[in-house]
Amino acid sequence: MLRDLAGLIQPLRVDWMYRRGVGIVCGSEPVSAHDIAAVTNKRGRRLVFDAARYLGSIFVPEYLDDIYDFPDGKFSIHQGRRNTGIGFKMTDRAGHARLFWIKRRDLARFANSWQQKILEALRTIAISPERYANHPYPISIRKR
Repeated sequence: MLRDLAGLIQPLRVDWMYRRGVGIVCGSEPVSAHDIAAVTNKRGRRLVFDAARYLGSIFVPEYLDDIYDFPDGKFSIHQGRRNTGIGFKMTDRAGHARLFWIKRRDLARFANSWQQKILEALRTIAISPERYANHPYPISIRKR
């Protein structure tokens, strides 16, 4: 599975993005806990999405070369209004910035193909309904 996922990763070049009219957007997809905290407010015990904070966290660089000034992490790749992929910036030990990307279409195909494989594997190890009585529900050992 990891080999197939790693096969989706392609190198990304700034000159290719320029020729294709591709743009980049940072902060449009909050995934990590830090990103989610940046676009939400706490209201009582619940987190509430804040549209103003979300719009404030999105950054579109004026020039594509500015990607090298960003911190390591992910960004969105857009062609016109269409989100075409997910980009990654990583810096190696020598201090060289490397850019990679995954096409959204390829990522969706990967998820669909592996979803069926994982479900089939889980069905083979699942407990059949006839044997539920042999496997009682786990009792919590925590004292109340």
